[in-house]
This record gives sequence, C-alpha cells and structure tokens, in this order.
Amino acid sequence: MEENIDQILGSAHEVLTQGEELLRLIGDDDYTRVARPAFSSGIGAHYRHCLDHFTSFLRGTRDGEINFDTRDRDSNMEIDRLFALEQTQAMLRAVINLDRSLLTRSVRITAKVQYASTTSQTAMSTFERELMYVVAHAMHHYALIRVMASLLEIRLPAEFGVAPSTLQHLRNRGNSIVSLIEECEPA
Repeated sequence: MEENIDQILGSAHEVLTQGEELLRLIGDDDYTRVARPAFSSGIGAHYRHCLDHFTSFLRGTRDGEINFDTRDRDSNMEIDRLFALEQTQAMLRAVINLDRSLLTRSVRITAKVQYASTTSQTAMSTFERELMYVVAHAMHHYALIRVMASLLEIRLPAEFGVAPSTLQHLRNRGNSIVSLIEECEPA
C-alpha cells in the first residue's frame, strides 16, 4: 500500500515536472499558436485544461469532495506561459506536501459525463484513484500537445507525451524511444 501511494505521488510529480520542462522549453508565441486546421486551440489551452484537473483534485483534498465540473478555466493560464509555470510550481509543492494518509480515503466525485443529461453524475472513489485519473488525463493531453508541437515544428523531449506503458513496451522490445520518436519528428 505504501509503495503504491509513493508511486502515484511520484507519477503526479513526474507529470507536473514534465509540464514545467515544457513551459521552459517553448516560447510565448509557441505556447499560444494554434496548429490549424487540425486543432482549434493551442498548447496553452490544453495545458491549462490539465492544470484545471489538478486544481480540482487539490481543492477536493481540502473540501472533502472532488468536482471536475467546477474548474477555474483561467484564460490567463492559456496565454501567459510564465503564469502557467508559476501555477505548475505551486501544484508541485502542493503534491509534495499532500497528506499521504488522505489518499486512501473515500471521496465523492462529480463530473458531467453524459451528453443527454443536464445534470452532473456522481460516484464514490478514493483520492488515490482520482490522483491516478488526473495524471493519466494529463498524459493524454500531453500526447495531444506533442502532436501540436510536431505540426508547429517544435521539438520536444523524446519521452514527452508518450505513455509510461508505451515506453516500457518499447524498452521490453529493445527499441529506443529516442530513435522511434525522431523518425516522426520534423527535421
């Protein structure tokens, strides 16, 4: 149990650190530029969306329930790369300081997941499971950010936006992630 909690907290730290590295690597223009026609929003909008889910989770650790529908959606985070960096660093500190015992507790989750309904749906979960969700959700958006960056001819670190299970699969097959990613990247 303790080892699993350490790994989940470690994954949150890793994904936020990857975000921090992304924000240091790209410029302000690249952060807001849109890779049309494939996308209707830029890297900043997707990154803000990731941080919104972390904020909902962290707010839930304080409030005792997590509502993924009441996200901040702060447009400044979409257009101000340095502001997003500051927010990422604050979230890293919050994750580091999380009460480990909290993660094993039950929590009610609210999220609108049905198109036809006008109300949100609720379910019971644990903080541990929801932190896993927030991390996996960020990884999914990082993959989209990787596609955007490629279309905009921005080089990212080889492992950015690649799921840990995919990286492990490639390593098990003896493949180098760097060589495989470089085959797909712009020159």
